[in-house]
Amino acid sequence: MPARSPPRITRTERTAIAVASALALAACASPASTDRMVDFAPLRPGICDEDPTRCDDEGHAWVDLPPEAEPRTLVFVIDAFSLPPPDANGRVPGLDLDGRESGMGTDDPETPCGEARADFVSSIEPVRGVDNQIATLVPTIEGLLDPTSCTGGVTAGCLDQMLEDDITTGRLLLLIEVLGVNSLANDPSISIAVHHGSLRRGATIELGAAGRLAANQEFEAVSLLGQGSGTILDGRAAVELDSFPLDLRADDFHLLLNLEPARMRFDLTETALERGVLAGVHYYERPEATVCSVIGSVADFGEASDECDGECTGVSVGMTLSAVAAAIQDR
Repeated sequence: MPARSPPRITRTERTAIAVASALALAACASPASTDRMVDFAPLRPGICDEDPTRCDDEGHAWVDLPPEAEPRTLVFVIDAFSLPPPDANGRVPGLDLDGRESGMGTDDPETPCGEARADFVSSIEPVRGVDNQIATLVPTIEGLLDPTSCTGGVTAGCLDQMLEDDITTGRLLLLIEVLGVNSLANDPSISIAVHHGSLRRGATIELGAAGRLAANQEFEAVSLLGQGSGTILDGRAAVELDSFPLDLRADDFHLLLNLEPARMRFDLTETALERGVLAGVHYYERPEATVCSVIGSVADFGEASDECDGECTGVSVGMTLSAVAAAIQDR
């Protein structure tokens, strides 16, 4: 008996087999097998809590990176700073600095200060457990200001006004360098440096239509204030710096904040930093009695201090910021 010929496979059947095979291979393949796939979960702690849809069942946040490009350095100058009190909904800018959500806090004297103070919800992004106790002190701080130094003699909002005046007059020029940027969308490794800046010799401050610093001005970098590293995910950068000092002076008022370490988040484009958040902890070393009386009820970091009757002396800070494109002389 002659051998039976194998059954003929139609074009439609061949296509169906090819598609089924491709799907089977894709199901077996690990995302890590793709050269440009990176798991952002270990790079962005808390990302799965902030956006559960971003992560798989195993807690990985795989991101397909764009083709690698020549690294770039982007330079900005901060054109707005704000240290606001809690808003009408009790929300504040800031970040979860201790990885713990303390809720409404407690008055129990045996509870460590970091757990006793209430946490907040961010006014900028979907982050809970925000640590920003200095926001609750803003009305007290503004109550100590000389009303004649404030617009209309009103101290509410005067702290932000002082910050704006320091920036537009050139007393507070902070330059931000974002280095090693391969992609403005998703980048697993960038660096950042913050410099105290000054005007070039003979130059004057240029203001834009809104009364803020105009873009594309050139400044001198006087001293390095802090540096660090981070990532960009969906166009939003998250970085950590070794320090970020902020020195605010006006008349007889002086507010010195030195955040060690400091964290920043901001939307990054080639021309601006937007929806920026600066967060960290300022520690008061050997505070005077008057300082202890103010911070004792809000301090939420550090060890108990004998100088403050057993109260902690680290206060969490959260601020908003924005910046416009700039240049650093001789760079």
